[in-house]
Amino acid sequence: MWQPTRNLELLAGELEGSTPTILLGDLNVKPNDPELERIKAHGLIDLIGKFSEGPTFWARPKRLDYVFVDSSLAQWAVGASIGSSRASDHHPVWADFALPH
Repeated sequence: MWQPTRNLELLAGELEGSTPTILLGDLNVKPNDPELERIKAHGLIDLIGKFSEGPTFWARPKRLDYVFVDSSLAQWAVGASIGSSRASDHHPVWADFALPH
């Protein structure tokens, strides 16, 4: 069972020294929940929040899904989106990058 506080602590521990980093998925916490601070403390940038804020869990509209990247990748981010599919109880999320050749 997903336990936001404990699981986000474990995830944050895995982020130590990891770069480049992409962390994405359903974290079962809202953007203003304090549990996310452990992830943000590693300098990760929330691309959905930056480019396309809105609900990702459509059954009870709230945002629970994220695309976090470190600064080495954030500099190449050109957008992020929340899709409209209802194939799941969550809308799909993705980010777009313009990477150098």
